[in-house]
Amino acid sequence: MPNQSGKTTSSVNLRSAPEVRPDTIIRGLAANTPVEVTGEQGEWYTVIVDGQNGFIKKEFILLASQGVANGFLVHRMSEFAVVPLQPPADDRVTVDSSMSGTEKLAANIWNKFGGLLNVLSAELKIDPAVAVAVFAVESGGRGFGDDGRTLIRFENHIFFNKWGKTDPDRFNQHFKFDQAQTWQGHQWRPAPDQNWRDFHGRQTAEWEAFTFAATLNDTAAKSSISMGSPQIMGFNFAGVGYESVQQMFDAFASGDRAQIIGFFDFVQGPSTNSRRVLALQANDFNTFASMYNGPGQAATYGGLIQNTLNAFHKIKPSIAPPTPVTPPTPPTPSPSADIVTGLFDSLTRRDLEALMSLYHADAAHVTSNRTVQGTNLVRDFYLDLLSRLDDARFSVSSVQDAAPTKIITWTAQSSNGSINDGQDTLSVVGGKIQYHFTKFTVS
Repeated sequence: MPNQSGKTTSSVNLRSAPEVRPDTIIRGLAANTPVEVTGEQGEWYTVIVDGQNGFIKKEFILLASQGVANGFLVHRMSEFAVVPLQPPADDRVTVDSSMSGTEKLAANIWNKFGGLLNVLSAELKIDPAVAVAVFAVESGGRGFGDDGRTLIRFENHIFFNKWGKTDPDRFNQHFKFDQAQTWQGHQWRPAPDQNWRDFHGRQTAEWEAFTFAATLNDTAAKSSISMGSPQIMGFNFAGVGYESVQQMFDAFASGDRAQIIGFFDFVQGPSTNSRRVLALQANDFNTFASMYNGPGQAATYGGLIQNTLNAFHKIKPSIAPPTPVTPPTPPTPSPSADIVTGLFDSLTRRDLEALMSLYHADAAHVTSNRTVQGTNLVRDFYLDLLSRLDDARFSVSSVQDAAPTKIITWTAQSSNGSINDGQDTLSVVGGKIQYHFTKFTVS
């Protein structure tokens, strides 16, 4: 491979051999240390750092050809506001009855949003066809109902965590959900003497439940809905560049443009080395899906993205498959590596559903103060942590692998406090977390 410039993505050791052993450490390198990549050997790059030869694992190197701009795309809305949503007329796809459902979906998304998708794809250095495929699978391409209101899904269990647990009697008068499987059994009623109502699957009913909830606590209600075509939860507002959930709600209601940019921001985040983006650059859809949808759904969603990409290339061959961004073959992450990446990516995105998908239903979670078992109680821990550090960026400093155990050091930076001494121990069984000990202090 030709020499390429790059930088380290976190604190990492320069090693004399491609092996993780104490006697191979040459010296430690800080995050963002410039390196020259001269070759590859399995999961390792051969590098030169300050004239010194050595080895660094590929997962800790960001090549210059891979990095994307720092910061949220929504903060550059004035630039994207003038970009046409649609592609030029001669670049659109004619939809006909011979097409499959997947082909029609991809064609319609391209015809409606291809102009903006093209520009945003260039920002993330991915093929526009990949953007179409991912947006089709993860959003369905429709952000507004027939009445012009934003598509939403109101989550009773999230509303309980955001507001109901402070007034459980009043919450229970109007909302209920399955205590064992909290995402199921959602019903509501406007008054205690009325019958319970199902509401999922019908936008008019979703809005009725949400509008009533907003009379009880507006911020909590908006935090408890997934919004628009990307169906991003309101409590993720900081993870897509907004200062408040109200600001995100208003932006998503303003039109398709804000929703599409929100989706790209949710994929990328504010960093220059998002692992989700690197996976898309390499057409590694299973790894992308493991981080976006959770490891349990990786193969399903990864396959859907690949099938949609193939369908789009079939009907629009003028957008050729991308030239690989980086010549080396990307390393295939181990299941336990996916767990670590998925865990901290989901924390930064405040995606509780993705977090819970990483755990066995009876997983044990231990801190210095208590031990709990079961994902409902694990969820409560994360809700408390994310409410305390509501705009935090979580970063992994190091990972020690001694299968099935992983020891992780990590940090988190937030306007409400910082964590600089995070240390977790995970026991991974069958691709999911069975035991999790965590220790940290918020300063």
